[in-house]
Amino acid sequence: MKKILLLITFLIIKNVVIAQQANSLPYTESNLMGMTKLKLSEIYLQQVDVFAQAIPYAAFTLQTGSPSDSLKSNLDIPQSKYLKGKRADLQKTSIGYGKVVKETLFEIIPYSDKANIIKAILYFQEINSMLKKPGKP
Repeated sequence: MKKILLLITFLIIKNVVIAQQANSLPYTESNLMGMTKLKLSEIYLQQVDVFAQAIPYAAFTLQTGSPSDSLKSNLDIPQSKYLKGKRADLQKTSIGYGKVVKETLFEIIPYSDKANIIKAILYFQEINSMLKKPGKP
C-alpha cells in the first residue's frame, strides 16, 4: 500500500513540475518539441488571446526597445470619462473577438502540423513581447 501511495505521489509531483515548465515563458523550440499537439494548441490559443486583446492598442503601446518596457500598464491616452468609456468598449470587443477566435481555432488547430504550430507560437510570443497589455480603462 505504501508503495502505491508513494508511486501516486511521485507521479503527481512529476506532472505538476512538467506542467509548470510547460507554462513558463519564454518558450523555446526545444521545449515546445517535447509537448503534445493538444498542449501546443492550448499554448497557441493563449498567445492568440493575448494578441487579440493587445493589438487594438498597438499605436499606443508598441515597444521597440527592451521587452521589459512592455510591462508598463499605462497608455499614453488622456484620461477622460469619454475616452475611458471608449477604452472599455474596445476592451469588451477585443475580449469577445478573442473568445470567438479561440472557440473556432480550438477545433481546427489540431489538424495543423506540429512544426507549424510551434513556429506560430514562437512568432506570436515575439510579437506579444513587443506589445504591452493595456490596463483597465
